[in-house]
Amino acid sequence: MNRYQELRQRQQKEFDALPLGFAFGNKQFEEMMKGWGLDADKKEDLGKIYSIGYGGYIQKKDAPLLHETRERHDKEMADAIAGDETGEEFVFEMFLYELDNHEYGYTGEAEGALDALGYTFDEVMADPKLKRGLEKAIKAIHDREQDKRTVTFIAAKEGTAEDLYRCSETGKVYIRQKCDEEHVRWLTTSKCEGSYEADSPMRSGLVISAVDKAGTTLFVEELIKDEGMDGTWAVKEGPFSWEAIKALADEVMKDNGLTTYEEWKSWLMADMPADSKIYPDDWLFAMTDRGPVKKLARMDFLGVTVFAVSQELKHTACGKNWVIYEIRDADLVHCLALCGFKYEKEADQT
Repeated sequence: MNRYQELRQRQQKEFDALPLGFAFGNKQFEEMMKGWGLDADKKEDLGKIYSIGYGGYIQKKDAPLLHETRERHDKEMADAIAGDETGEEFVFEMFLYELDNHEYGYTGEAEGALDALGYTFDEVMADPKLKRGLEKAIKAIHDREQDKRTVTFIAAKEGTAEDLYRCSETGKVYIRQKCDEEHVRWLTTSKCEGSYEADSPMRSGLVISAVDKAGTTLFVEELIKDEGMDGTWAVKEGPFSWEAIKALADEVMKDNGLTTYEEWKSWLMADMPADSKIYPDDWLFAMTDRGPVKKLARMDFLGVTVFAVSQELKHTACGKNWVIYEIRDADLVHCLALCGFKYEKEADQT
């Protein structure tokens, strides 16, 4: 095992064994205090603890143990670095682990790894041993990493101009982000509250091949970096999910001669009594009898299967009938796009 990683894991295990408490709300704080035999409402008991940051607490009587552990861990790390005379053993493994942990192979950015170790780039470059260890680690990653990634679309990020892709080589999730009509960005991600947030731009030179579930190539984009420009970009070679879905919806609308949502709304609202106390949304959506969902056509975009569907509806108050056309997911549960409506015009009903 990587010697730096082994030391870090042992130290983390020792730190986790300390009599610490964590609370991120009043209820958790009360439960933590109760577990220590203290009362969160008593000022004298509150004076028996202090915060160590990031939601962590320790009783003051245990503070010497915390300080001793931290000092010992710092000395162990310093001794391990000092014991590597060339920078090609422990120091190399230290940089290699942190560069990997901060996805240097995808971003080409070392700052996150250096920050985690408490170094600046200038400090590392000024120390021959540290410089040698960092350069060896970077070379090892470049030798190991190829310049190609294969990704598969997994989901759209609602409310953003971003799609999520999973990399088959690493299992990691990347974000494909719209720059403008002709360019895109690819970024690594961090998981946050059950979703993925854009993190760092992926490095220049990477060639990203988007494939469907069968492995068929859908499009290929190469990341480029211009001088004076932050991050990297690629010429857009394939559609975003919302563009593909909209194109499908527009096609269904055209082929079936459908009306728009606003036209349908005006048509149905015309029969709502002027003195009605019913909310317009209830009149439009709640007062209906719905028929079964019928599949019209199977479609595929970015390797994902969707269906164009139709559904007959009848208004329970005014008696009007219409058919709604939608693009739905493979389970027919979620509407991905509205195609339009079909109904008889007033002149045709008389």
